Amino acid sequence: MKKLFYLILFGIPLSLFTQNSEYCDSVLIQCCEFNKVDSNTITIWAANHSPYLFDYPSFVLVNLNSDTIAKETVNYYGIGYYYQEHTLSIVKPPDLPFDGTLLLYTGFNDTLWCEFPIYIPDSITSAKEQSKSHDFMVFPNPVQGSFYIEINEDFTSTEYQVSIMNSLGAEVFSEMTTHGRTTVSSKELGIAGLYFIQITDASDNKSEIKKLIVRD
Repeated sequence: MKKLFYLILFGIPLSLFTQNSEYCDSVLIQCCEFNKVDSNTITIWAANHSPYLFDYPSFVLVNLNSDTIAKETVNYYGIGYYYQEHTLSIVKPPDLPFDGTLLLYTGFNDTLWCEFPIYIPDSITSAKEQSKSHDFMVFPNPVQGSFYIEINEDFTSTEYQVSIMNSLGAEVFSEMTTHGRTTVSSKELGIAGLYFIQITDASDNKSEIKKLIVRD
């Protein structure tokens, strides 16, 4: 089983080139999940720690020539404090590695507010292209309180390490188990937000990475 390395730029406010930097500096961007097999999409995550709502937001990804690569349809009233998933439909498939700019529009694409430089390495691909998609399950998700990580029978081993990383890529939970199900309290992870879970077996094979959203 191939090891996956596709978590980058975790939770770091990116450099901006905008007339609204006092608000844009407080927008956190996580990039990216690139799915060109099932849905032809690029997914990013955004959190807003500014007092401005960014009403009816949409993200547009452009290359260095300002050609549109992917575009989001408006799905949210605003950008909230905790990470939200934003899925952009690919207009022009990017060549990886990719250098470009992520544009944040508001008011149903009426107003350009922020510009974020974006780099996508060539290791970013859909998990379904590289690995089995059902090595384990996480439920409930989103979670308030305890949640369960259930390792499926097709990911066979006698011992597993369950690792959970926060949005900065730091490991906040690690446990060895020989059972098919692990129970974790969200209080062990810290604050509410976006987390990532991975399973490693005794042969150092790693599962795909799954997202977990923890709510207050």
